[in-house]
Amino acid sequence: MTTRNSPLRINELSRITRTLFRQHHHGVGLFVLIATLFVLSFLAGLQPPMQFRVFMAGEVADSDVVAHRSLTVEDTEAAKIKRNQVAMLQPTVFDLSVTEIAALRQKIFGMLKLINGQETSPEAQDALRASLAEKLATPVSSDLLAQWMSPEVQEYVLSTGLPWFEDRLREGVVGDVRLALPSKNGIIVRDVDTKAETLRPDVSDIRDVPAVLAAFTQKLRSAEKLTPQGRRAVLVLFSPLIMPTLTLNREATQALGNAVAQTVEPVYYHIQKGEVVVYQGERVTREKQLKLQSLYQKQEGLIHSRTVAGTFVFSLILTLGLFMAPSGKPGTPLRKKDFLFISLLLFVFGGYLLYSAMFAAVGSAVDSIQDAQQLQTPITIPIILALLVMISVVNDPNSQMAFWFSMIPFTSPVVMMARIPYGIPTWEIVLSLVLLYAAFVGMVWLSAKIYRVGIFMYGKKPTLREMFRWIRYKY
Repeated sequence: MTTRNSPLRINELSRITRTLFRQHHHGVGLFVLIATLFVLSFLAGLQPPMQFRVFMAGEVADSDVVAHRSLTVEDTEAAKIKRNQVAMLQPTVFDLSVTEIAALRQKIFGMLKLINGQETSPEAQDALRASLAEKLATPVSSDLLAQWMSPEVQEYVLSTGLPWFEDRLREGVVGDVRLALPSKNGIIVRDVDTKAETLRPDVSDIRDVPAVLAAFTQKLRSAEKLTPQGRRAVLVLFSPLIMPTLTLNREATQALGNAVAQTVEPVYYHIQKGEVVVYQGERVTREKQLKLQSLYQKQEGLIHSRTVAGTFVFSLILTLGLFMAPSGKPGTPLRKKDFLFISLLLFVFGGYLLYSAMFAAVGSAVDSIQDAQQLQTPITIPIILALLVMISVVNDPNSQMAFWFSMIPFTSPVVMMARIPYGIPTWEIVLSLVLLYAAFVGMVWLSAKIYRVGIFMYGKKPTLREMFRWIRYKY
């Protein structure tokens, strides 16, 4: 007659549990081990942001890109271009000064008075010509002086020439007409004396000094009372004295453009979760590139829950295995081999996390295996150095070199494991572990900063100097 095995009863399970507790020391060390494994499980779930493929403007997308979250993107460049366009459409400001009109009249009357009041001796004539040549900045011949002394020429200068130039200058004359031509929407003429502003939408009638002199030359051809020599004398008299009355006011023009540009509202793009940002085969525009960069600039879920759960299960099984394995009589401390095993677990795991974060930083900055291989050399150097130092540490585990290399996070996972069997103080082990895991957290932070800049540098081969400069960027 066969008997059916009865299921494990509660009292039997309790008896097995009590037996395990009697066979294994379950003091503070065990609970510290369990707490440490929980912390390691959490740290294992910390992941640096992954590198996403961001298509640049002008590229053809080889796959669809779907937004994994809703986002509002501000296009500062588009807003800047729009503001510049609005500013360029504003009229240019010119200052109108009538002081040149009074100065012209004063100079004409002064030179005619000087000509008419001069003596006729050769010495006096030479002195007069020299004085007039200095005022007009042009040579004055005896024939030219004779024409200016002619009553017909002086009458034409005072009755026709001077009023004609005064009217032109009062309308506004620029030094170079090219300054006004770009103002397609007209110019604003601001009277310097009265501060009155007038909009002149048509700039085609704006003339510069050469154009005014050319128009006056055409007018002289109809002067029947003047000889060709007299006409030339009149033109020579006025040409050096005509000065522009319209001057470009750059400060007022810029202030007007800036004031209008401030009224332009920012440009925003709204992205909904599940929206296809870029379709496969579509040529990426600058707008879509900005959306992609903003979409992947900030990643969500830095803690991978599945990794945390898997590491926790593994740690739990490992902890139970250590707990069930007897380590001596009840009430005795952990054996040396158990202490070495726990230290090995903590340092190896911490070293793995630290160097994983360093390689993640390299992967965030490059987009090809060839570039990554070139940046791996600085990371492997500390590992090689730690192996070389470990040989010397075995001979003298309490030396200054052994101490400092066991504290440096990049070499401590190797060097410290070579020192622990020789019975070093516990505080050195604890300090080394704290520095190791603090370095891991700091490296994860640096990797995230490198990624945020590296995602915008797709296609560019970075250097270590550039990566250090990316860390200092503010965003």
